Parts: sequence; C-alpha cells; structure tokens
Amino acid sequence: MSEKFYPTRHTTIGAVIDAGLHIHAFCFECGFDQDMDLERVAGELGRKQSVLPVYLVPKLHCPRCGSKNLATVLVTEGSEVSAEQIQHLKSRRGGES
Repeated sequence: MSEKFYPTRHTTIGAVIDAGLHIHAFCFECGFDQDMDLERVAGELGRKQSVLPVYLVPKLHCPRCGSKNLATVLVTEGSEVSAEQIQHLKSRRGGES
C-alpha cells in the first residue's frame, strides 16, 4: 500500500503556531515523546523556520537523552499521536516492531 501525502500550508513554525496546531516529537533512542514547545522553538530558531522534518529535525535533540535520532509529526488541535502512528514511525526508521 502506498503512502498518501497531503500538502499543507503550515510550513513554518509561525504558521503552525498561528493555526493552533502542534508538533509532536519522538525519540528513537529512548522512546521519549511529547508536544514541542513551539513558542520556545520559535524563539530559538525563528518563526520562519521550516517545520518540514528534513529541515527541522537536524536542529533538534531529545531533552531526555540528547539523541538527534528524532521524528516529528504535525498534530491538529484536540488530536493525539497514537501508538499506531509511533509504531509506523519506528518501522519507517528501521526501529523495533
């Protein structure tokens, strides 16, 4: 089954904040996961920082273990990242099943 990707207009930290969305980060090394503090990230990286994982993830590290082996997911207001989504991220990274 092929994955479907949908375009989004929320491509910067500022646009995500303004839209009331969240970015959830997951560490592949220690399993830590949480919604990111986007106001803090905007203060450090700027509101124009891209949220596309290829540009954002290399600038992040896990607050628990310091690893840079992370994934991010754009999350809408009122929804949560499910265990199934995290398992999908692990499988795409070659992690545990």
